[in-house]
Amino acid sequence: MTPVAMQILASWIDLDHFAIYGALVACMVLALAAGHWLGRRHQASGAVAAKEWVGIVDGPILAIYGLLLAFCFYGAMQRFDERRKLIVEESIVLASAYRQTDLLPEADRPLIQKLLRDYVETQSELRERGIEVEGWGELHRRSRAIFEQLWDAAVAATANPEAREARRALLATLGDIDRISTTSTTSPYLHPPLVIPVILLLLSMASAFLLGYQTSTIPRPSWVHLALFVIFFAAVTYLIVDLEYPRLGAIRIGDMKEFLNERHRAMEY
Repeated sequence: MTPVAMQILASWIDLDHFAIYGALVACMVLALAAGHWLGRRHQASGAVAAKEWVGIVDGPILAIYGLLLAFCFYGAMQRFDERRKLIVEESIVLASAYRQTDLLPEADRPLIQKLLRDYVETQSELRERGIEVEGWGELHRRSRAIFEQLWDAAVAATANPEAREARRALLATLGDIDRISTTSTTSPYLHPPLVIPVILLLLSMASAFLLGYQTSTIPRPSWVHLALFVIFFAAVTYLIVDLEYPRLGAIRIGDMKEFLNERHRAMEY
C-alpha cells in the first residue's frame, strides 16, 4: 500500500461507519439525479433520442459492475477470514507455550511466564489498533522486543541437557508464535491495488447515473425501486470496502482480540 493510501486510511479511521455509508448513498443519489436530468434535457432538445441509446452501453457497464462486485466480495471475505483465523491460531499457540513452561526448572518459570503475559497484552493492543492508527509502529517494536527477551530467556532456561524435551517443545512453539506474528503484521498490507476499489466506486456512480438516464424515458418512474437500487448496491459496495479494511467501518477485526484477552486472563492465575 502506498504512503498516500495509508494517509487516506488514517484520515478515515475516526469516521463513523454511518457517515461512510451515508456519503456513498449520497454520491449515488446525486449520480442518479444527474443522469435523470441529462436524459430529460436530451429528450427535450430532440438532439438525442434517449430510448435509442438505453441498453447499448448500460448493459455492458452494469455487467462489469456486477462481475467486479462478485470478485471483490469473494476476495475481501477470504482475506478477512484469514486474518481472523490467525488470531485464533495465535491464541491457541500462546496457550500451548504457557502450558509448556511447566516443563522448565521452577526457578526459570516466573520470568518466562511474565514475558509471555506481556507479549499477549501487546499483541492484543496491536489487534485493536491496526496499522492505520498512529503509534502502531512503536507498539509493534515493543512487542518484538518482548518476544526477543522471551526467546533469549527460553534458550537460557533450556540450556541444561536435562531440559532437552522442554527445549524442543517450547522453542518450537515460540517459533510458531514468531511465524504467526510476522504473518499477522504483513497481512493488513495484502490488499488488491488501490485502483480496483477506486474503479468499483466509480462504477457504482456510473451505474446510478445510467439508471437515472434510463428513468428519464419513463413518464412516471418508481422512486421506491430507485431507492432500493441505491440502498442495496451502496450497501454491497460499502461492505466490500469494509471487509477489505476492517478497521474503518462497522466490521472490526479487533473484535477477535477477545481470544487473546482470554488467554491473558488465564495466564494471570
